[in-house]
Order: sequence, then structure tokens, then C-alpha cells
Amino acid sequence: MIPSSCKRLIEVDFPIAVVSEHSAREKSIRHGHPSTLHLWWARRPLAACRAVLMGLLLPDPCDKDCPADFKPKAWGLLAKRFGGGKKTGDIELRELLLKFIGELANWDNSTNSLYLEIARGLVKAAHPEETPVVVDPFAGGGSIPLEALRLGCETFASDLNPVACLILKILLEDIPKYGNSDFTLKDNNGKD
Repeated sequence: MIPSSCKRLIEVDFPIAVVSEHSAREKSIRHGHPSTLHLWWARRPLAACRAVLMGLLLPDPCDKDCPADFKPKAWGLLAKRFGGGKKTGDIELRELLLKFIGELANWDNSTNSLYLEIARGLVKAAHPEETPVVVDPFAGGGSIPLEALRLGCETFASDLNPVACLILKILLEDIPKYGNSDFTLKDNNGKD
């Protein structure tokens, strides 16, 4: 577990230029994006939510209170993406983590199995005893809890708006439950 005295990665640095670029690009994506379910007036970009959550969930490797077992696990996971080069120190690990977060913010990498494996592995390495819980009581269109689920966290989300609650149910319960299966409407005879 990350001690409370240890700074989180986002408190020290964040790849804001890269994440902003990916967030701006995401507005033009229409196929397969949750924003196509319903036009939500305050939708949070998924790229920014994913990157911010990663920055919040990971410790700063340069902090004196960073868990010692996190660093070798992080090096091992990041080697899957950036190669198994020489492990030179905590600053280099921080830079690789930030580079990875910037790449993870890209919509094209959001469902890439390698990136998801590394992201979930990093979260697990930072929180080995128990799965982190993300709570969003006013989740609206569900960007934050959706990305928390994608990163392997437990999520609890709600909203006062019934339309938002329906969107949350679809995004957080139905899609993970049924995966990539086709949702086709059938008539009473079982025909498409």
C-alpha cells in the first residue's frame, strides 16, 4: 500500500500537453465512443480521465516513501512497452511512467491489450493488498468511473439525473458484463 506520506505521481509531474492533445482529438471520434450514447453537456474527455486516474493511483518513484517493491515491478511492466534497457534510477522511472501515461491517453491505445495489461499491472503493483476503489457520486456521463474500471479499479457511481443513471448502468454494468457480444434486437420469434 502507498503510505499517505508518499506523493502521488500527479503531484509531482503530469504530461499535460500530450494528454490535452489526445483529449482534443477525442472530440472528433464518433465510432465506438461512449459520447455517441447520449449528448452530454459536460462530458469529461476519456483521455484526460484515464491519464489523471493513472497519475493519482501511482506513487512518485522519486519520493523517499515510495514502496520499494513498486519500483522493480514498474520497471518490469514498462519493459514490455519500452524495452528492457538499463534501469538507471528513479528519475528515469518517473519519466517512463509519465511517457506511458501520455501514450495511454491516446484513444487508439485505450483498448490495446498491451497498454491495458501494463496499466492494470502498475495499479496492482502500487496497491498489492487491495483493489483501489473510485467513487463518483455525481458521475454524469460516466467518464471517470468508466476509466477507473478500465484500469482495474472497483467503481461506485451515481447521479441525480435518471438519464445519467441509465447511461451509468449501460457503461458500468451491461457492457462489462456482456463484453463485445452483439446487442441485436429480436422479434418475438427470435429472428433479427
